[in-house]
Amino acid sequence: MRISTAVVTVLAAFTSVTQAATISRSAADVPDTFDYVIVGGGVGGLTLASRLSDNKDVTVAVLEAGPNANDQFVIYAPGMYGQAVGTDLCPLRPTVPQEHMNDRTITIATGKLLGGGSAVNGLVWTRGAAKDYDAWEELGNKGWNWNNMFKYFKKVETFHAPTEDQIHYGATYDKKSHGTSGRLPISFPNFEFPQSANWNQSLASLDFTPRQDLLNGSLHGYSTTPNTLNPETATRADSYAAYIDPVIDQRSNLFVLANHTVSRVKFDKNNSDQGLTATGVEWYPTGNNSNKKTIKARREVIISSGSIGSPKLLEVSGVGARHILEAAGVKTLLNLPGVGSNLQDHVHAVTVTTTNIDGYTTNSVFNNDTLAAEQREIYEKEKQGIWTTTPNNLGYPSPTQLFNGTFLKSAKDFAAQIRNSSNHYAEYYSSMNITNAKLLKMQYEIVASRYEADYMSPIEINFTPGYGGTANVDQSKKYQTVNHVLVAPLSRGFTHINSSDIEDPVVINPHYYSHPLDVDVHVASTKLARKILAAPALAELSSGEIEPGSDVTSDEDVKSWLTNNVRSDWHPIGTCAMLPESLGGVVDNRLKVYGTSNLRVVDASIMPLQVSSHLMAPTYSIAEKAADLIAEDAQ
Repeated sequence: MRISTAVVTVLAAFTSVTQAATISRSAADVPDTFDYVIVGGGVGGLTLASRLSDNKDVTVAVLEAGPNANDQFVIYAPGMYGQAVGTDLCPLRPTVPQEHMNDRTITIATGKLLGGGSAVNGLVWTRGAAKDYDAWEELGNKGWNWNNMFKYFKKVETFHAPTEDQIHYGATYDKKSHGTSGRLPISFPNFEFPQSANWNQSLASLDFTPRQDLLNGSLHGYSTTPNTLNPETATRADSYAAYIDPVIDQRSNLFVLANHTVSRVKFDKNNSDQGLTATGVEWYPTGNNSNKKTIKARREVIISSGSIGSPKLLEVSGVGARHILEAAGVKTLLNLPGVGSNLQDHVHAVTVTTTNIDGYTTNSVFNNDTLAAEQREIYEKEKQGIWTTTPNNLGYPSPTQLFNGTFLKSAKDFAAQIRNSSNHYAEYYSSMNITNAKLLKMQYEIVASRYEADYMSPIEINFTPGYGGTANVDQSKKYQTVNHVLVAPLSRGFTHINSSDIEDPVVINPHYYSHPLDVDVHVASTKLARKILAAPALAELSSGEIEPGSDVTSDEDVKSWLTNNVRSDWHPIGTCAMLPESLGGVVDNRLKVYGTSNLRVVDASIMPLQVSSHLMAPTYSIAEKAADLIAEDAQ
């Protein structure tokens, strides 16, 4: 999407990316040793740093490769969501050509700034279904279940109930499902596009159930969800703004170091009975890898670099599958085959029509310089207008709703197809060292059981009152988009290094659509999206489908269009999975890396099985729980 001249001018006037090496302190003030050294300043790392440094008797350092950009309009203005993607603040990492997507190279967005993904994403606040988390315990992780995670979901939040105006546009909530004393403000936006009411009416006409709150562990239905918004300032509340900024100047025991690239974890050469001991990290000022230094850790090193960055750092440090490390020229310190495997990602499809509305769409401020400037003034002075808006119209069909009227007979039949293919795909993926065969069979059985009970929500549907696709469309026209995201993929992939240099790109191969049932589900969701757009409330706004297009009619035509057009939803998980080591696990249920005495991973990479949620809320909660685990282990 093109950013208008007015927006660029606004950005230039208000942009001053912090290039200082440290936040609130000069480089000369930084000690060379800390109790806890955290690599990665995203959701996991900053949440953990804030909680650990609550204890004034411990010292904490966070090293983040990117800058502090919280004073940039593109970051703090909610309506600018997604505009930093593809910039230096959020690089797009290419996959290898995807065999089952016509050899297309897909890209995965990775935040490279303080706040990580929470500073650049769509601010969507969801949790998924209760049994998504019960599955983690079923896979061998005692204490990781919905009831336990629910406690941490609430601990994260300070929830702000909707105002009368927000209730008028559809905001509802269940008080019992939210926290009131957490560090992250959760609220509803001050502006809603009128088309959103038509979305809700269309879903209701198709017998979707209106849900008071989608954050209580039950999904089937639709709701207006809250966002990571500070209601007082109408600004994005990312992990830096919520967990670090309010305390950094008052804590002499907390150092948040921006523009610090960590090149490897350093280990004691003499292994103890408890395994490898991490002694610190090697780092250099981002962009100057000839000036390497070391920060030492007295207690623990914690990696929070995300599902692409965390396995990369482990592997360049000598922890991973021996054959991968040897091929990359890295000495194997710990042979741990699960590192980088078990990659699972959400896959994003769209169905788009042009619209005949007289009013605005999400694209209007990016195509009209005068409107962009006018809305900027309203935003700064009144905390109102289009720049305050965020995505918040979500729904989840049951399998029965999704499969109705399609070639997929029933939820039970679909479960049988998963089970019948289990042995074949366990052999297929394990033969390429993508995953553990026994693990995959267990995962598939869990997923099949959820389908069989008509419990699974394999697709998230959400509405963009504007253009949400990836094509180069005519910006003089107006659009509306139903996004339908595969949130329960059966395909598995990997990410691995092919060099010993942290600067070199990794090999990312999610093997999208390598399990044919994934594309079958997306064909069904395309039919559902068309039904939604054809329902009277949205149909009256529509002036014709452009994606996939009215000429794409047969199931095979839809499959072909999907394989040529879907993208990643940028929600990879599983590459440092919390699992028994015998199943390919990388960390145990206390998030400690197997074979080490004091190295942990705390981010979305530890999730052993995908969840039907955007990853932000689960990752915050993982970090909150990790802080408690670390404090317990320190006693």
